[in-house]
Amino acid sequence: MKQEVSCRVTNSIVAYVRKEKKNLVRLLEGIELSEEHLLDTNSWVSHEVVDTLFDRLEEIFFDNQIAYKVGLYSSRLESWGVLDSVFRMIGEARLIYHQARKFTSYFYKTIETRTVEKSDFHVLLKFSGKKASPHHVQYLLGAFESIPLYWNQPQAYSQKIDEVTYEFRWENKQLFFGKKDPHVVVLCCDLTESTRSHWFAETFPERFVEVGVAEQNMAGMAAGMALNGKVPFISSYAVFS
Repeated sequence: MKQEVSCRVTNSIVAYVRKEKKNLVRLLEGIELSEEHLLDTNSWVSHEVVDTLFDRLEEIFFDNQIAYKVGLYSSRLESWGVLDSVFRMIGEARLIYHQARKFTSYFYKTIETRTVEKSDFHVLLKFSGKKASPHHVQYLLGAFESIPLYWNQPQAYSQKIDEVTYEFRWENKQLFFGKKDPHVVVLCCDLTESTRSHWFAETFPERFVEVGVAEQNMAGMAAGMALNGKVPFISSYAVFS
């Protein structure tokens, strides 16, 4: 069998159908692969198998956008195997979006993603490949939009530029949690630009503390703040701390 599409995709399809309590037998009928294989996030299958599953999804849900919805919900279904843990540990959406080609390669060997433009909070991506059919592009759109959900942020916003190019925008994580919880405070050791904590400092100056070159003092101050009901975040280089 051709090794074209990761079973991370088929795992998320099966998991979504289960979540919605739809007919799994109808979805998998006639598929010459076991359910165990389709759920194995280390395995790969052909485009034809996944095309069949996407076609059946449309029939089961009566929804021509269902591939997008499965992609969007995949991170919440924990259907990408070890990638879910890796992405969560990365801690910053920008670091994943700026490696869009690598992100796509975790799911497809036959679809290329090229970064046309990027900044701290947006990317412009172009999808290509002979097998970049609407279903598969929809799935990737949902998957890309879902990235901020790993840190309880709102999903990213995407806009279609042309038939193969899409823009993605996401919220500043620091500002999102700063607005969400007035108890959040940030402490830094004279590294505001390097750690990008200047975003928080500029927006919430009354909740930002510049400690200076005193990492141990910063940790102690943060502990005291936590004991008094604050939610402190300390920002420095690990090697300094």
